[in-house]
Amino acid sequence: MLRERFFGILIILLCASFSISLANIIYVDINGTGDYTTIQEGINASVDGDTIIVYPGTYFENINYNGKNIIVASLYLTTQNNSYIDSTIIDGNQNGSVVKFESGENHAILCGFTIQNGSGTFHLHNIRGGGIFCMSANPKISNCMIKNNNAEQGGGIFYTNSNVNLSNVTITKNYAVYNGGGIFFENVSNIDFDAQKRCNIFLNYSGIGCDVRAFNCSIIDVIVDTFTVMEPDDFFVYPLDNFTFDILHSKIEPVNQDLYVSPEGDNNNSGLTPSEPLQTISYALTKIASDSTHPNTIHLANGIYSSSLTNEIFPLNCRRYVSIIGEVEDLTILDGDNTYPVIICAFNDSYFSIENLTIQNGNASVGAGIFFETNSNPIIKNMTIKNNTAMLGGGILCSESNPTFENVTVSNNYAEATGGGIKLSNSSPILKNVIVSENSVNPAWGSSAGINCSNSNPILTNVAIVNNTSGEDGSILGNGHDSCPTLNNIITAGNNIPDKVIYCTRDNNLLINNCILYNTNSNSEISFYPNGWSNVVTISYTDIKDGEDGIQTNGAG
Repeated sequence: MLRERFFGILIILLCASFSISLANIIYVDINGTGDYTTIQEGINASVDGDTIIVYPGTYFENINYNGKNIIVASLYLTTQNNSYIDSTIIDGNQNGSVVKFESGENHAILCGFTIQNGSGTFHLHNIRGGGIFCMSANPKISNCMIKNNNAEQGGGIFYTNSNVNLSNVTITKNYAVYNGGGIFFENVSNIDFDAQKRCNIFLNYSGIGCDVRAFNCSIIDVIVDTFTVMEPDDFFVYPLDNFTFDILHSKIEPVNQDLYVSPEGDNNNSGLTPSEPLQTISYALTKIASDSTHPNTIHLANGIYSSSLTNEIFPLNCRRYVSIIGEVEDLTILDGDNTYPVIICAFNDSYFSIENLTIQNGNASVGAGIFFETNSNPIIKNMTIKNNTAMLGGGILCSESNPTFENVTVSNNYAEATGGGIKLSNSSPILKNVIVSENSVNPAWGSSAGINCSNSNPILTNVAIVNNTSGEDGSILGNGHDSCPTLNNIITAGNNIPDKVIYCTRDNNLLINNCILYNTNSNSEISFYPNGWSNVVTISYTDIKDGEDGIQTNGAG
């Protein structure tokens, strides 16, 4: 009798709210009193138009709608009782995206759940959509809590080539390594945030776009009840000019003064004095104001900052006009636990400095220690960058950026492909008083163990490139197409390489002044790629092992 009464109420609600009638009702109850004990079993048994009602409990599974236009809902659907959102949990158990729409689900609905502990789906070379992965589908998501999910892109939700319909959804405490801690929209043109039943998006974190990231999308009108701050900048959303905002409340009031952080601190502290420090740098970056008229600094006390020891969230997402300065270089350590990239400076991150730190044990596809992307030009001073691992740019990768490095040691980093210490692409950084030592690349096919330049024009002054190890056909300072480095007072010595130390490929124009190029294990100190392309090297007041015999032009000089 109870089931019949419930069925009648449900049909009325479905007809009124969703214009669906005569649908089959499938019950899922983890305790065994329903038709199935898992949500995926219910989905597999359903057909278009069916409704799956899920009773309270924690369901450790990763569900896929498999192209079915169905409703999957908790008892919130029939009761409007918010407690069912909190008590009906789909837990991805760090085993992929929690919910997937990827087969043209254009009229599917997800309603009334907590979605948590998802780890994303591998898609186009990235792990995307920790909580929800939506590709080429147009579902409605309503009355859900999406929290504590992670991915490389779209920690909470990832949409690509889909329409977006979000109503009364809270997206919080999700994490993405690179893009969109809360949501990542890609190739999306129709995005609807319900203006009546407003969503909440706050306190998510990512290397780029902590709360929301958009790529190749139309203008997005973010209409929410609560956002992290009332006036988001491109730390919270990126790119900023892709968004408009209608925000009623915020979680954080930005602090327009210096903040203090210590491994012994607490994020419940004010952070305004050394005696009341915050614990994590990532939270300080979220809390501090970015103000061109009043630049601020985050001061770090000595100690190790890591995910395992201090709950730090890496990579740090740098902010314009906000410097990060440690107490003592050797004693203030940012440690990526061999799991995370450590620092990202991306998309016009300039007008600040990072000083007096050791960055170690980062792990990433590119720039595991520090990654500079697109017009990011800070000052990096009194730093040690060591023991980081990446495919490209083990210690540092600069892409279309021109930072300044002063009194920096880049050592014991590894790149699988190129740029064991530093990789430069379309960049012109300044390096002064820098040591690049004991870096390496894959011995079978890696190249440029010290510094790799591609279409880049760095200026190196008082730089030692020593004791690095490259592959059989590698180099220590490799110069790709159209690179014109300037080398002043440079030493290359003790590098372990069987072939060439400085390698020029195509249309290079090097200036070498007052340098010492002396590597006992190399066949040549300077070598040109033998393909007939032109390279020019101007050398003055420089000591080269074997003199002119240490230069191999191979007909390309």
